[in-house]
Amino acid sequence: YPERVSTTTKFMIRPQYRGSVITLRFASFIYNFWRDNNVAYDFINVNEPLDKFYEQLGYRKYKDTFHHPEFGEVIPMLLDVEDVDHLNPSSTVVV
Repeated sequence: YPERVSTTTKFMIRPQYRGSVITLRFASFIYNFWRDNNVAYDFINVNEPLDKFYEQLGYRKYKDTFHHPEFGEVIPMLLDVEDVDHLNPSSTVVV
């Protein structure tokens, strides 16, 4: 720590591209960036109902929901980039 840790503040896709293959390609690009740069963990805070989307990307809830002063109620989530058993590349991301 902190060399192998990253924090994602926003993962945004323009509305007209949501639900398209671009979402999955973007997620794949970021994942490969983390692997290429030796990142082991990525943290993000998300609002409901986006937690289901991030779970599909491999994130897991690791703490209880809390109130963020700018974003309201958020769910802290963690992606273990090296946990290949948990990450299933054949699963489909639904947006």
